[in-house]
Amino acid sequence: MIRINLLPYWEFKKQTKSRRAMVIFVSACVIVAVLLISFHMYMVMRLSRIESETAAARARLESLTKATAGLEQYKMDMDTFRKKIDVIEKLEKGRTRSADVMELFSKQNIKGQMWLTFLSRNEEALRVEGMAMNNAVVADYMKNLEKTGVFRSVDLLSAKQAAVSGVKLMNFMLSCRFAEE
Repeated sequence: MIRINLLPYWEFKKQTKSRRAMVIFVSACVIVAVLLISFHMYMVMRLSRIESETAAARARLESLTKATAGLEQYKMDMDTFRKKIDVIEKLEKGRTRSADVMELFSKQNIKGQMWLTFLSRNEEALRVEGMAMNNAVVADYMKNLEKTGVFRSVDLLSAKQAAVSGVKLMNFMLSCRFAEE
């Protein structure tokens, strides 16, 4: 009988399997290492991109903050100018108001039947004193002043009869409140 030794074949097969396992293991380690290095590079690039975007956003925020500060200053200046313009318009209106009121009183005056002796003014009212021939003339004068629309109300404060050079006249005092503008 012939004897064949098959032991080296199994040994060779075992070595081949262990080499193959070793190659697979080393290949797997290399692939994992390449994947880890690639992932690390990707994350580094992403981090640097995010940092650059953050720096750009901060720079834009600074420029916008400066622009906003300029805008706030502009708004404050505009409010100041509007207030100044309002004051100027009020002064301009008040400058001619006294002359307009005096013209109004002279036009509403019933000629030959009444005389104004005193006028005084504060912010919201005007006090008028004068003399008239009778109460009807004073009443007509008050109605005429109310009809102009310049005054909210015209009130009679007092009316007394007085003798001037032997002639009986009515000495009157009116309060005229300006209408709201």
